[in-house]
Amino acid sequence: MSVKIKNRIIVITSAVLVFTLSFLFVVLPKSGYSDSERRPLEKFPEISMETLLSGKFMKNFDTYSVENFPFRDGFRGLKALASKYLLLQLENNDLYVDKDGYIVKIQFPNDGSVDNAVKKLNAVYDKYLKDSNASIYLSIVPDKNYFADDFRLKPDYEAMVGTVTSGMSYAEYVDLFSVLEKDDYYKTDTHWKQEALLPAAEKLANAMGVQLSGDFTEHTASDSFNGVYVGQAALPMKPDTIKYLTSAAIDRATVTLFDNKLEGETMPMYDETKLDGKDGYEFFLGGGNLGLMKITDPSNESGRRLILFRDSYGSAIAPLLTGAYSEIIVIDTRRVNPAVLGMFVDFNDADVLFLYSSLVLCDSSEIK
Repeated sequence: MSVKIKNRIIVITSAVLVFTLSFLFVVLPKSGYSDSERRPLEKFPEISMETLLSGKFMKNFDTYSVENFPFRDGFRGLKALASKYLLLQLENNDLYVDKDGYIVKIQFPNDGSVDNAVKKLNAVYDKYLKDSNASIYLSIVPDKNYFADDFRLKPDYEAMVGTVTSGMSYAEYVDLFSVLEKDDYYKTDTHWKQEALLPAAEKLANAMGVQLSGDFTEHTASDSFNGVYVGQAALPMKPDTIKYLTSAAIDRATVTLFDNKLEGETMPMYDETKLDGKDGYEFFLGGGNLGLMKITDPSNESGRRLILFRDSYGSAIAPLLTGAYSEIIVIDTRRVNPAVLGMFVDFNDADVLFLYSSLVLCDSSEIK
């Protein structure tokens, strides 16, 4: 075969490929959401004289075309495999797989993010807790980066803790770094494993002067949990196993959602219907999607109440504190505006625990 014919074949094949993909890009429906990455995709940009002249339209259209390209997930997977096994790159899409198969995210604090988080939590303190006679506690949940010894690109955790504790000096700090290790986290997800959290729950309970109730029994909920990092890394990974703990207190407790200024419907502590959804971690008290709920133990007559300000990490540990209190109010200020909390919550004479992960502190824009 002559060089001329080979060149023609290459040109024709390339043209057909470009035309086919362009045609599919135009005619195929756009979902607007990436299930694998668990995030919304760029929408078609607004066309106006202003956006055209400023260049904003073309900039946004570039992002739109890349994020809605046909067979995007397949191409992302090929790129990730090539980066890892051909180019021998240690990270892809700002994610790093360490020698033990744990995926960790390269994430440094956004400018002023930790200070911003402290400022917002202080606003809650000033509005509701300053004159409430509440006993206030503070704890930070480290992310997996803290334990990845062979991975040096990670935040300065000591500085982070110092900023938070000095800025919230009214709260007693409970150190969880010392009772956690890398194996306490899912390999494919950001979160910690509930079955590994009893030492952390006991340390919190001891600091707050309560006792965890009864013996806990471990169960398996799913052995096919693909965490959020699987889709983002676009690499084939072995699924994690979701296990959970029950006790007599957990079994008898009632979980109630708050809705429209009133107590709404009850929900399960562990929701098996979420295991086959987009995020299996929602099995634990809805993961990070619910703003305000109440856990009531009808057999605990102590009258002690815990108000837990938390992010999604709190969904796994809150059930373990059930039974130590008559009532636990669980609040996620990423999902509910703190300005309305006074309509739902009595802060007087309660124990109050601020429990936030280092990931949220590093990117506190979602905290209201």
